[in-house]
Amino acid sequence: MCKSKAGREADDKRSLDLMHQHDVRDVIKKCRCSTNRASKNLSKVSFNFVFIDADHCYDAVVADFSDWSPMVRVGGWVCFHDTNQDFSHKAIETVMTDNDEWVERTEYHIDRIRTFERVS
Repeated sequence: MCKSKAGREADDKRSLDLMHQHDVRDVIKKCRCSTNRASKNLSKVSFNFVFIDADHCYDAVVADFSDWSPMVRVGGWVCFHDTNQDFSHKAIETVMTDNDEWVERTEYHIDRIRTFERVS
């Protein structure tokens, strides 16, 4: 179910407040568009960290990883949110099984977030 406009605005205000509080406004870029479009718009950029929290269906998680993972530098991390959901969990297993470029960093898992480091 989608959030109401008021719910999205409250989330935006909260995230901006947190960015200000932690003085990270210059290193975080919020994008309001599809993850596929955002990855295309930023395709020439490389990242140390990508947090994937969008459409949680199997195909969307696989596509998000496919779109964003090439832009993560060696030594960089990708985190997936809501990995407790069966379809998200299966998608992550699909993209990470036999994938020598990524190592799971279980010591950095928080609640429903799984963390992976790019090693090659």
